[in-house]
Order: sequence, then C-alpha cells, then structure tokens
Amino acid sequence: MSFPENIKKEAFEKANHRCEKCGKQLTIHSCEAHHKTSVNAGGSDCLSNCQILCHKCHAETRTYGKH
Repeated sequence: MSFPENIKKEAFEKANHRCEKCGKQLTIHSCEAHHKTSVNAGGSDCLSNCQILCHKCHAETRTYGKH
C-alpha cells in the first residue's frame, strides 16, 4: 500500500525535506514514504506511521518491497 498524496506531502514538510535516516536533502518527487509499522503488521496510512526516506535508506529497511 502507499500513503495518500496529502499524507506524503505533510510528512515531507515535517521532515524538513530531508531523509529521516541519513539527512539527505530530497525533493517531493525523490522522497519515498515508508510505513514505520507495515500494513501487514497492523500499521495504517496515517501521518504518525509515515517516515520520509531517500531511496537508498528505504531499500535498506527490512520490509522494503513487501506488502
């Protein structure tokens, strides 16, 4: 699942346009919205469960690519 666009934008602003893991400067088009708690584990598409990451940091998460 993916986050609604308004949640992704709000999380992006909250993260100050940076990857929340490595601090890399991002654009809204280059950032990836990551579920802190996966949907399979009961996580939702709400702002508090959204983490903004760069592609490299997102690919390093244990749940990357899993639904």
